[in-house]
Amino acid sequence: MSISEAGVMDGSIAGAVDLAASESLRPSQYSGCEIGSTAERAQGSVEPRLALVWPMPYHRAVRDKALTWVYDALANEFAGVCERVLCPEDDMVAALKARGVSEPWFSLESKRQLDAFDHFIVRKSPEALASGLIAALSEKAAGKPVWELTDDVFERRDLGFIDALKTKGLFGKSMRSRPPLLHYRGDEGLRFEPTDPHMSLAKALNLRLRFKRWGWSRFVSHLEQIQVIKNALVLSGLKAITVNSGKRQKVKVSFGPAVSVGWESDCEYADVTLCQSCPIEEVQSRLAMVLPYGYALESVKRIPLHFPSLEESVNRVDFVVRDEARRPESFWEPLAAWAGEGDGLSRRYEFCKEKPGKKTDVINLADVVAAVKISPSDDGATTIGLSMRFGPNKNLKPERIFETVLGMQQKDVRVGLKIRRTALGLETAPGRFRYL
Repeated sequence: MSISEAGVMDGSIAGAVDLAASESLRPSQYSGCEIGSTAERAQGSVEPRLALVWPMPYHRAVRDKALTWVYDALANEFAGVCERVLCPEDDMVAALKARGVSEPWFSLESKRQLDAFDHFIVRKSPEALASGLIAALSEKAAGKPVWELTDDVFERRDLGFIDALKTKGLFGKSMRSRPPLLHYRGDEGLRFEPTDPHMSLAKALNLRLRFKRWGWSRFVSHLEQIQVIKNALVLSGLKAITVNSGKRQKVKVSFGPAVSVGWESDCEYADVTLCQSCPIEEVQSRLAMVLPYGYALESVKRIPLHFPSLEESVNRVDFVVRDEARRPESFWEPLAAWAGEGDGLSRRYEFCKEKPGKKTDVINLADVVAAVKISPSDDGATTIGLSMRFGPNKNLKPERIFETVLGMQQKDVRVGLKIRRTALGLETAPGRFRYL
């Protein structure tokens, strides 16, 4: 069962949040899958649950060091699971209300509402935005333990709430060690140790890493994903070659084609050079310990130091698209007819790609789409396999194919279709290509 098919279970509104986030301008703030997050543990039927209620939106909360301080103090040793409840932005509130969710307060980690929690720590600050969250908390937390965290308490690093939890026997049970919480686009970009300038490249280890992302992590942008992977490399203790970038050291790592917000992927690549000899199995185990929920390291391959870059090695990509809206088979007939005409894709569909301040590119879809395969499924959700070329002046997202050939609206594509990037390859001639 997909996230969007999930109903309200154990106070979770995951299905509604998933669909609403697809319409949000900044959906990654609702994923709850940062490095150091308790999201994986929160998915199970863990009790008790403690909510850290911060009455402010994500971009404000990431600047509040008190949140990270409390979260890290609790996450490893609290007997249950602690989760964050923040204020969603206006577009998210409207999208949730359109789906029948009148109280848009939910935890980032498990998407549970306030009444599913047993204990609460509430941030009180003059800078906190006035919102209905505190009013909702007063009702939902009636008769339950609530601790207030003021600026004064934080400045004194007063851990009275931990003492109270210990007296209830809810603290001190050591869980698996986890890295510190690193918010998306926060100020926690980790620093790399500078590389010895006299190091011999003969000792260098050039690796190609392949990652998979799924679930809530599909809402992470490409830039945020780059930071996640770089931070994971630092936390793993692997020593990567760095270069000077102003006042900071920047790791020398290159990434594959950008992944769009909303896509799952089986083929996220990163090339990194280590200045240490290290068994492949150790690289895998170290990274697996620090990657956030929703990411997995699928493979590690050693490559020559002077190997073609990822950008040079890829010009074709495969997608699998699942119709979560379960439209009738007749809806997909125009696409099937276009894909099956004569020599295939012979009818000319054009997409005008506008670039601000530049000329508009007119792209013939037949030049971009290499193959289409439509397969009905037993549960009524049609699956579409797309193989697409990309390069100079012919770079299109699969969403544009459905909008152009089927006349779908952007909102229907974002909400109704689940897109997964399955493979990257290099096409050297028509009909001749190899996968990465």
